[in-house]
Amino acid sequence: MKVEMGEVKVCAEGKGDALLETYGVTTCIVIMLYGTYDNTPFILMDHWNGEINGDKDLFMRFKLVHYICQIQNSVIDDFDPDIHDDIPIYIEKVVIIGGEKEQFDEHGDLLVDGTEASLNWLKANLIPEINNQCTLTKNATQSWDNYLTSGDQSLIVQIGINGVASYALEENPSDLDDSDNSDYTPS
Repeated sequence: MKVEMGEVKVCAEGKGDALLETYGVTTCIVIMLYGTYDNTPFILMDHWNGEINGDKDLFMRFKLVHYICQIQNSVIDDFDPDIHDDIPIYIEKVVIIGGEKEQFDEHGDLLVDGTEASLNWLKANLIPEINNQCTLTKNATQSWDNYLTSGDQSLIVQIGINGVASYALEENPSDLDDSDNSDYTPS
């Protein structure tokens, strides 16, 4: 299932697609979660542009509440908060790919604004907020693979229902044959 920039999508085991993928990741940040809800494995992908609107703490809480709603509605048909709201969401893996550093030309003029500040903020705040609203499993892993692109490069990012995430670096977005494929399976 394709995830567009600005979208959050969830796939639950046995309910449709078993793969989430997004294209054209340059300065954007892709947040991926793998976990279980109501004993059903799920994957979540957020293709985030890195913009933080308003209060940063409220923004992160809202983002996680949005994730939780997406997970609940994707796993349980006819989700009813009065019945299902107490079922914990277990997060087993957090994978963050993307982001781009500021880039300047030979005269020192800014070419690309970059998302370094947003990525640093995310590193400091995402896991604590997940801990506040979900349950990180004892052996939960987190992986950060950032600043992979520059110039005209972009990434194709995928995560499967098995929790394996991968990316492919595109030197020329119109030519997929020249990409550098890297499996990213954190242990």
